[in-house]
Amino acid sequence: MIEARFQTAQLVYRSTRRGASGTPYLEILESDGEYLLRFGGTAAFAVGDCEIHWYLLEGGKKKETEGEIALLGLTLALWLERRGTICLHGAAVAVGSGAVGILGSNRSGKSSLAASLLSVAELELVSDDVLAVETCGERQPWRVHASYPQMRLWPHAAEEFLGEPAVDLYPVHPDHEKRRVPIGVESFGRFGSASRTVTAFFLPLRRDDSSKITLERLSSRDATIELVRHSFLAVLPEALGWQARRFETLIGLASKVPAFRFSYPNGWKHLPGVRDRLLEEVLNLENRRVAAP
Repeated sequence: MIEARFQTAQLVYRSTRRGASGTPYLEILESDGEYLLRFGGTAAFAVGDCEIHWYLLEGGKKKETEGEIALLGLTLALWLERRGTICLHGAAVAVGSGAVGILGSNRSGKSSLAASLLSVAELELVSDDVLAVETCGERQPWRVHASYPQMRLWPHAAEEFLGEPAVDLYPVHPDHEKRRVPIGVESFGRFGSASRTVTAFFLPLRRDDSSKITLERLSSRDATIELVRHSFLAVLPEALGWQARRFETLIGLASKVPAFRFSYPNGWKHLPGVRDRLLEEVLNLENRRVAAP
């Protein structure tokens, strides 16, 4: 049925990355404004204006897990982006009256920094992995949407924050080391289900050659470049013809929300001081906002 719906569709993207079977990891077809995302032999998703249909192409627990990852990652991000919501690769934690976004690539330290913030009793996780932000107008604040109460952490990080072996945690994928860490009731940290105004973005940079903690506020130009770099969809907006519109949106976001390059020493023992420095800067930003005419 799904193939019939897209029989005359145009192929708009094919990844160079190949799956275990040799087929492209991702193909995207477009027909009358609707998109079909085919993830190798695992799953396909028909993405429309208001809904996503999931077609599992092969059975088995592993394939279901791969389909879930595809749904909650690229597929959901594409659906949100076509509706005007920007999706970034990062985590968001509710701090004070707003939320801070922590942007970074894989192994950049963003999730460890976010988990460190959650060790402060009153702070709440808003989102992990896909950070979805939008505004209702030029004069309106940018807000980050809540996702689901779970983080993805490497085993050593999960053990550091939970204080127990990570072997009992479910893996994100059967072939991957990362673990699913539930957030909230009778688990680690707290989860906030409400959207929050974005106070600032922080880009962690862990260093082995320095013991200093430094914050550098980026210019709007440099912040825009970083937002492009940390876009969840990577090259897909260009392939889909969304790049020009999206770039203008990112320029607007960078002009409204301050972004900081956050450099600090590597190692668990440094994280409490790193966390405190971030919270201090957020407090300074909120005080300046309140004092502004």
